[in-house]
Amino acid sequence: MLKREISERQLNIVGMLLIFCSFLPYVLLKEGSVILVGDQLDGEIFTYLYGAKYLFSGQQIIAEYMGGIQREALFPPALLSILFYKLLPPLAAFLVNQLVVTVTAFWGMRALLSKLFCNQWIAFLTAVLFAFLPFYSVYGLSVAGIPMLLWALIRLKEEAESERQRERTDLFPIVLVCLYAAFSSFVLIGYAVVGCLCLYCVVLLLSKRRKAYVRTYLTVLMMLVFYLAVNHALVSQVLGIGETQISHKSEYILHAQPFLSGAWNLFVHGSGHAPSYHAWMILPVCVTIVAGAVFRHWLSEEERKQYKLLICCFLMTVCIALFYGVFQAAGLVELRQRLGGFFVYFQFDRIYWFYPVLWYVMLGMMLMLSSGLVRHVTAKKTGGKTAGTVHQKAYASLSCILPAGLLLAAAVTVLWQSDLKKNVRQLLGPDTSHAVTWEKYYGTEIFEEIKDFLPKEQNRYRVASVGLNPAVAAYNGFYTVDGYSNNYELSYKHAFREVIAGELEKDEALRRYFDDWGNRCYLFSAELGQEYYFEKDSGVSIQELCVDTEKLKELGCEYVFAGVPIENAEELGWTLEGTFEARESDCRYCIRVYRI
Repeated sequence: MLKREISERQLNIVGMLLIFCSFLPYVLLKEGSVILVGDQLDGEIFTYLYGAKYLFSGQQIIAEYMGGIQREALFPPALLSILFYKLLPPLAAFLVNQLVVTVTAFWGMRALLSKLFCNQWIAFLTAVLFAFLPFYSVYGLSVAGIPMLLWALIRLKEEAESERQRERTDLFPIVLVCLYAAFSSFVLIGYAVVGCLCLYCVVLLLSKRRKAYVRTYLTVLMMLVFYLAVNHALVSQVLGIGETQISHKSEYILHAQPFLSGAWNLFVHGSGHAPSYHAWMILPVCVTIVAGAVFRHWLSEEERKQYKLLICCFLMTVCIALFYGVFQAAGLVELRQRLGGFFVYFQFDRIYWFYPVLWYVMLGMMLMLSSGLVRHVTAKKTGGKTAGTVHQKAYASLSCILPAGLLLAAAVTVLWQSDLKKNVRQLLGPDTSHAVTWEKYYGTEIFEEIKDFLPKEQNRYRVASVGLNPAVAAYNGFYTVDGYSNNYELSYKHAFREVIAGELEKDEALRRYFDDWGNRCYLFSAELGQEYYFEKDSGVSIQELCVDTEKLKELGCEYVFAGVPIENAEELGWTLEGTFEARESDCRYCIRVYRI
């Protein structure tokens, strides 16, 4: 027993060292680090930046963003992550948060698989692969922390069924559950987690030892109360309690997709916001399930538990895909649109965020079973004798080679898609990687020069951006009239639409993108489409920008930052004040500042 404990401790240390080593490129590159932009650097990061700036201030309006936006509209997905941004510079806070997510993913998955009958090495290696998935760290532990949460609940159940539970109280599992709640989003996945845990509690209540699980009931209740308390504004808006703003989401228009293709695509490829890269696993899992059924009578009691868990997880992924297909199919989409409100904009189908956990638990079970099944076949072929012939040795070797091959396939897939690969490439060949880095994206050097150039303090005027993501201006302290939010006032969407109506008329896809969804309140250009990043040597320009300058002024805008030349600027009544490029940094922008 002592040897096992020491071994587990050593494996944890090795895992942490691997994770810390994977963060070395970030340390060396600093602002030159490659970080995913979509929904991170262009959106959710501002919920933390402004949340940290106005922490405990009581201020309900964030004046800097989208002409002055309600604070609830920029509610952070992981509440406690605000503390990192309060104590550290933005890049350091982002990376510390990402480190917390990665470490938690590793520790949680390793601990969970160890509880689910995996040997230490398979649990360790699977956990390392799980930790290296490119999680959206702005969502905190919403996905990466689920294994930790499951381990805590298993621990609570074990203690409830143990006689020692009466003698001592272990608060560690309860602390982990609270940690998950504070570092995850109720809207994105917490609702599904709580729903599943409530069903779990119902199952426990129907068992003979229902009274022994009081701590589990209270822990789940505490989690639910915490979620509802911190999301009280959203709950009030959904229930229509008190004076709440009319959200732009009230005008969402849903678009259906074919049931079979929707379900199949999710089942095979998963979700971009909760990546699992599991497509290659589907065939091996199916083969393992069939092999387990054929040789079921040879499986040990522990292997049968692994087999049942493998089947359960696989069926859950199938059910989630089918539910997603139904939820996005024409019939239900039409019904949801008729019901309106909450039924339109709340994504009940986001339970597919469970996919990474389910598939990597299946990977652990598959590795255990594939090795065990080969050993059983070997024993059957040799009559239980020690391997001696060439064929016997081949069977014995296969019990190691097969799991190793599966692990290699998983490692190649995950590492190829990981943030580590992108940053190692950036470190070794920055001139050939062509990746968008923190420094390239935010262009701090350029915008510091612009700030010094313009005659007023930043809080005395507002800006808009075209051919450039407005997140760039917002990050550099400018007060913007445009931005990205999933819950701003409907009246502001209507006012902003009057500014860009001319461009929306040019492009039906762009019109539907804004009218039917509208989370991105940008100065769109039909000539640029939905592209917002242009380097100075891109050769792109806007020949005819059709925006209403007077309506733009009514929103308080005085300057427009353009990432590309606007050929009809004079016709719009815009005056080019200056052109700015980086002299020292690696930023590739050429920003034109127009006064309107």
